[in-house]
Amino acid sequence: MAGPQRVLTALALILSLAACTPEAERVEAATEGMSAAAVEPGDLSWADVRQTMTVPPSPDSPRGRALAALSALEAADEVTLYSLQPWRPPDSDGPMPEYGAPDYASFLRERSAATERSQQEWCARAACLYGNRILGKVVPEDAGERALVLDAALRSLGADPDYAFACIAEYRHAVEFRAGGHLYQVLLCYGCGQVAVAIDGQLGRPGQTHDMGDEDGLDRMFVGAGVPLAE
Repeated sequence: MAGPQRVLTALALILSLAACTPEAERVEAATEGMSAAAVEPGDLSWADVRQTMTVPPSPDSPRGRALAALSALEAADEVTLYSLQPWRPPDSDGPMPEYGAPDYASFLRERSAATERSQQEWCARAACLYGNRILGKVVPEDAGERALVLDAALRSLGADPDYAFACIAEYRHAVEFRAGGHLYQVLLCYGCGQVAVAIDGQLGRPGQTHDMGDEDGLDRMFVGAGVPLAE
């Protein structure tokens, strides 16, 4: 097998393995238009393959936002820990009709309208953080508490596992801080191992994570401050 053909074969194998990883999207974008028919001998090298696999993540991707917040943690100021109650959709009035039944479409319309009303009322009656009701907040009073809160953010942002989401995120904790003139809010879902980063009020898509720090320690801070825990 000729040298360029071996490189193409290796690239195809790498891309097929990467298709199930969080990096697949950026790898696909980086290699867009790079087809076997278009590649002539000498056009592709192992250096090209390695560069493809090390393309920096998009700044607005979950990983790009996580890295931005991670790099800002060292200069974190005005650190705050939030206790959040996620919104949950209302229960349906009766079982869903079978697909194609005369009342199937009307059932979906009514359920959609009820869901929208519930979401609007959820944050109309209390302050929310990106659709999650704020039950209370704690400002770390000493170095130990501050370290505990920042460690949760550090560990959550630093992880980059290669598996897909296991469930829909329900954020019950959030770490907020300021650094470099920007406001960072890191929403944590311990139940699903997910993290989402908001920068200056713009919330990005969630990303998978693990080893998110001491959840029980954060909850003890809430209890000690008289802040309710989420259900």
